[in-house]
Amino acid sequence: MHIVVLETEPSSRRGGQELSLLDVCHGLAERGCEITFVYTEPGNLLPDYKAFCNACYQVSAYRFYPRRSLSSLW
Repeated sequence: MHIVVLETEPSSRRGGQELSLLDVCHGLAERGCEITFVYTEPGNLLPDYKAFCNACYQVSAYRFYPRRSLSSLW
């Protein structure tokens, strides 16, 4: 399974949600999922994501358009 994860800033300074997301993603990667991590601002958890994600991309913003495909993200 390929999972795309969106995060504004992967930083432990922002709170528990960011640490929980890191734990969930790491667990899924250990179970064989391919993880693509998309973020807008780098943070201190970014090296942790880079250790197990298949790809990490910094973007200026992300937004979904309901009537378009997921490719609208890129």
